[in-house]
Amino acid sequence: MVVVSGNDTTRPVAPGPLEREVDNDDFKDDPDEPLIPEERHDRSWWDHTRGFFVAPFTGLVNDTFAVITNPKKVVTDSWNGLKDYTTDWWKEKGGGVSEKWKKGDKLGAAWEGTKKGLSFTKDLAIDMFVDKENWKKGNYGAAGGNTILGLVGILSPKTFKKFTKLGKIKKPKFPDTPAGRAAEAAENARKAAEKGDLDAAAKHADEAQKAADEAAEKARKSQKKACKNIAMPRARVPFATFSHVGTGTGTAAPAVYHGSRSPVLALRVGSPTCGPDDDDVKASREAQQKALDARADVVRKIIQDHKNKQITERSERFQLDEKGLDRLLKLAKDDPDLSRGEIGKKELADSLEDLGTALRTKNIDSQSRGALGGPVVRATNRHALAEAMAEVRAAQRIAEHEAAPGTKVYAGIGDRKGARASVDLGDGTTADMSGVPEADAVYKGLDGKVHTVEVKNTGNAARKASVHEQIKRLGDWQKAGDGRQARYEIATDKGWEKIFDGFEKDKSGTAPSGTPAGRMAEQGVGARIGGQDVSPAQLQKMNDAWSRLSESERRQAVSGGRMSDPRAAMGFLGVQ
Repeated sequence: MVVVSGNDTTRPVAPGPLEREVDNDDFKDDPDEPLIPEERHDRSWWDHTRGFFVAPFTGLVNDTFAVITNPKKVVTDSWNGLKDYTTDWWKEKGGGVSEKWKKGDKLGAAWEGTKKGLSFTKDLAIDMFVDKENWKKGNYGAAGGNTILGLVGILSPKTFKKFTKLGKIKKPKFPDTPAGRAAEAAENARKAAEKGDLDAAAKHADEAQKAADEAAEKARKSQKKACKNIAMPRARVPFATFSHVGTGTGTAAPAVYHGSRSPVLALRVGSPTCGPDDDDVKASREAQQKALDARADVVRKIIQDHKNKQITERSERFQLDEKGLDRLLKLAKDDPDLSRGEIGKKELADSLEDLGTALRTKNIDSQSRGALGGPVVRATNRHALAEAMAEVRAAQRIAEHEAAPGTKVYAGIGDRKGARASVDLGDGTTADMSGVPEADAVYKGLDGKVHTVEVKNTGNAARKASVHEQIKRLGDWQKAGDGRQARYEIATDKGWEKIFDGFEKDKSGTAPSGTPAGRMAEQGVGARIGGQDVSPAQLQKMNDAWSRLSESERRQAVSGGRMSDPRAAMGFLGVQ
């Protein structure tokens, strides 16, 4: 039985007589030897019978000859093969032993080592004596013969020679696809993190994310192609209605026709979401998971190292809940429902990348690094994650570009129980936070002033009732000493114009008077919105101009892009 392919050639789809004479080379004892082109694996019973006897015999002869003619090379290769196999196995599967040992659980480590040792012996025996490679290729007779000979002749040259191939057995091979490259990079990141080379681990994690982005782009392109696959316009089908079967993001569902029974309408006309190819979606998800794993491995290693007294000096140590990171990873979704606040895997991977960078930044105070990371690993939804990451990214940017050389950036300090109300910024300058319960960032800037920053992710977050009093405290702190400057920082300019709306109600049902922008201007506190600095005077002028607009004019201004960012808003509102 044959089937005709698109290039006018035929391919057998069921076992049939061999088109050429079979020789002994068909039954390969060496699984690494390349297959003969066009060779089939679905052989007849006679082929399997011959393989059962020929493969182990020829393999034994060849291996015996190799041992006799070049014993030194065989011994060297065998030792290296066994060493590579052992090293790779324990790196991949023996992590629990070292973890327990590092935590001081010597008894637990010994018991874990015993169990792992038994598993290692079992895997080694299987890889040594069972011919899995020929079995996978369909050479069942050869696989059976080699396995029996391996078990019966344990001390034969064939078994001894097998050691030379062990190193190849356990080394993973990744396909040259975006998903394969992501898996390989993630594996390299894990190994580098285990060795303590965090720079290399971060680099490999970047490579994994790049590959995941390639896989996602491929899925998007296949979706775009699918959306062009429309069989016919609905208007040309009289007395007919269409409905779609299936729901869910990324699910390809054919349109179902109700009405005429004309056979022409049996054509598949696409899907409501024009979904991409299932294989592309699967590959994209696998790649993103690998990239997320790589990012998590880096952050996990940083957390472990920075609480380890043996490798990190006291001034650099901080505490961060490693289990919290694991809980956060479990929340990540392939297709997050944003309306429910679910966290996407790409979003979390990007967040962990930035968190890892901040946790390793030396001029951010070590305890402050732990304070910044705490809300991130405790986040239960994407809104909490975004708010926490806004503070992390602000501190990192300040440390890189705004803090005076030789100084430290602090986070989470303030005049509250258990917190540090006064700190040395690193050059002898003291930051006294009396009157401010908690500051998101405190630093000495390039201008020589001590800056205190309150960070919000969105303009809407600045409308909370508690912000009204918070702004006043920042204003009072700024006025209490020379060389002080406070600002409100809003990470994104999306929806930033909410600062011109009124405050939300507090628990008693009462809303503070005024607007966040007006309150900042009143207290002399400036703002930075989406990276653009806005002075208190500019905030006041924009607030006044905005208040004079009707609701309809405000909606039109926002929908028309005139309030897209502070610079555009000042142009629209006539503010210099």
